[in-house]
Amino acid sequence: MKYIRIFFILLVLSMVIFSCSEEKLILFSDQDEIPVGALLSLTGSWVSLGESSQEALEYGITEINAYMEELGYSTRFKLYIEDTQTDPEIALQKLKSLHSRNIKAVIGPQASSEVSACKEYADANDILLISHSSTAHSLAIEDDNIFRFCSDDQHEGKAVAQLMWEDGIRAVVPAWRNDAGNSGLHDATKANIESLGGTVYDGSMYAANTVDFSDVIAALKAQLTQAINQYGTDRVAVYIAAFDEIVTLFNQVDNDSVLSSVRWYGSDGVALSAGLITDTEAAQFAVSVGYPNPIYGFDQDALDKYQPIVDIIAAKINRQPDAFTLAAYDALWVLAQTYIDSEISDDFSIFKKSFIRNATSYFGTTGWTILNEAGDRKYGNYDFWSVTETNGAFAWQLVATYQFDPGGPGQLIRFLSFFF
Repeated sequence: MKYIRIFFILLVLSMVIFSCSEEKLILFSDQDEIPVGALLSLTGSWVSLGESSQEALEYGITEINAYMEELGYSTRFKLYIEDTQTDPEIALQKLKSLHSRNIKAVIGPQASSEVSACKEYADANDILLISHSSTAHSLAIEDDNIFRFCSDDQHEGKAVAQLMWEDGIRAVVPAWRNDAGNSGLHDATKANIESLGGTVYDGSMYAANTVDFSDVIAALKAQLTQAINQYGTDRVAVYIAAFDEIVTLFNQVDNDSVLSSVRWYGSDGVALSAGLITDTEAAQFAVSVGYPNPIYGFDQDALDKYQPIVDIIAAKINRQPDAFTLAAYDALWVLAQTYIDSEISDDFSIFKKSFIRNATSYFGTTGWTILNEAGDRKYGNYDFWSVTETNGAFAWQLVATYQFDPGGPGQLIRFLSFFF
């Protein structure tokens, strides 16, 4: 009797599992296509990330549809990509366009200013907005529809500040683009430098559409002169949070004796930028001042997962993709699994909870994708990249990594000396 009861229980469980599987197959078969949106900067100030993200998402869709075929589903995912031009207003317009096509989940947009512009619409219309590169702490809000597969600027600010401090920097003159993400990076870095005992000058904030940086350069030079007189050249640095406009700024510095005498530190919006290393004058200045730029780092425990994808994307774009790019790829896979798990119900709240649950248990090319209470990546390391020159050719090279420690200061590991 005991074995009969066990057999009966197993039989019932198998029937339930089979029934659920059949229900999913029937529901998926009602849809030829599951649309997924993507808001990327294919033109504008963050083109490098936009291009690599497009390649990652298109490759991911191919993989996912092959996976769907293996599962026996006839439904296929289809990617709809819109170019935001790194412009918040355009990003919102393109989000509305995606929504009109019955798209309820969107990868991107990239910049925090774009995410901020889209937030109210996404919340009001039951759209999951999953950014792979927005870092502004001001967007770390619980229970909204914004999710970010990278850590917010509080983590990056801590990493940059620790690097500068260990380099002996005690006074910082900042410059930053006036948008949510770069302003957040400035604020976080400033707070962390000051908490270590350093001094941060007023610096210079500039508009997103700035093309003439003469006022910014003049302000930096005046404050650097003051800082150097007080602290000495070796203990003073410029910190700049920017996008591709850094190329224009560097070209306008014109080898100024004051600005070129100190070390420069950058931000994730410039790390691995194709525009910087293809402009000889700007690249030469970057080499001369060190200019390490942090970006969300690769998880070495996920090497077997990310290296094949990195190689595939690099072959398409002729350069190394960053971890933000792979975060977009991981977000797409989590989203696909969410659709598969929650398609039985059209209830958005169930869909959203399923997405969070899948993110918590997913280990992808960027490691574990567990999110915090605000829907942002809970943990993350940072890689620092600097421009190097070999026989007149410029390239990005990994110079250091910051390993996050939730219990205290992170650990910096250096791979290359990147100063003078």
